[in-house]
Amino acid sequence: MASKTAYQTQADRRTKTALKLRARYDAKARKAATQLGAALAGADDAKARIDRLNALYNVDISTQTLLVHDLKTAGIDAALNTAMAASTPGEEIQLFNANVDGNGGRAFKTEGVFGEIPGFVPAPIVPTVPTPTPQPGATLTANVLCVDGLINNPDETVGRV
Repeated sequence: MASKTAYQTQADRRTKTALKLRARYDAKARKAATQLGAALAGADDAKARIDRLNALYNVDISTQTLLVHDLKTAGIDAALNTAMAASTPGEEIQLFNANVDGNGGRAFKTEGVFGEIPGFVPAPIVPTVPTPTPQPGATLTANVLCVDGLINNPDETVGRV
């Protein structure tokens, strides 16, 4: 498997962190929507009690605060119920496809929108090739460079270690 370029590595890292951020704020929005729905349902209970008080004692106590009245009038409670019923956490399946190597394999400059220090140019990622360590008594062979590439020629013995 070929190693990834700096461009591909950067794209994978940015995608992973962006998806984590999306999931975190989706969870917060779900929690807030659930709490707001519960608060509006509680306001309905309070309204029923105040309506009963008004009828029993012949008083005129306001049944809703201005905020709750405005939210109810705008249909926020119904919209929340519809949205929460139509959606579940993590319903968007994310398929990770191999990134095409763009930008000549070089990573883009860092950007603040990704939580990075803006303007910083990342150093290119150079794949390292491990150097073989000769074993005592092993025979070293010469590598011959030809037009087609590097060919290992085991017939040419360079020396013993």
